[in-house]
Amino acid sequence: MRLVHVLSLLSAAIMAVALTPQHARNFMPLIFYTMLALVQEFLPHMLEQGDGAILTAQGGSTVQGLPDMSGPSPAQAAQRNYLQALHAEVAEKGVYVGMLYIGAAIKNSAFHAEMEKAKAAGDPVWEMPTVDPEHLAHLLWTMHGTKGQREAIYP
Repeated sequence: MRLVHVLSLLSAAIMAVALTPQHARNFMPLIFYTMLALVQEFLPHMLEQGDGAILTAQGGSTVQGLPDMSGPSPAQAAQRNYLQALHAEVAEKGVYVGMLYIGAAIKNSAFHAEMEKAKAAGDPVWEMPTVDPEHLAHLLWTMHGTKGQREAIYP
């Protein structure tokens, strides 16, 4: 899948009233099936070792549905549900599953660049906080190191 296609797919803003089964199906391979395949690839070794971590980061609409954001959110919610169940199954076997949900534009990301470009052109832009990617990396590192809470929401 080409990067441009991935970015357009992920940035597709679809109103809930317009969401069709095909729209929802379009997001499942990238957001849910790929993650399942990766877990299946690495989890057996982690369980065998009795140690490991699976860390994910998704948009804030995974946790709280937002108007006009029903494109990837149902697939992200499916991923969240699976990861919550996985965490419950493997935590006592030494494997940590941590999920970070980001309700902000990540500085220097393609999404952030598009937002800045739209602002500069005078186009309406959804107001949201911005976050430095290093801060998010620190949050994930802390989650991994402490293996405490399974979910964190920023901001």
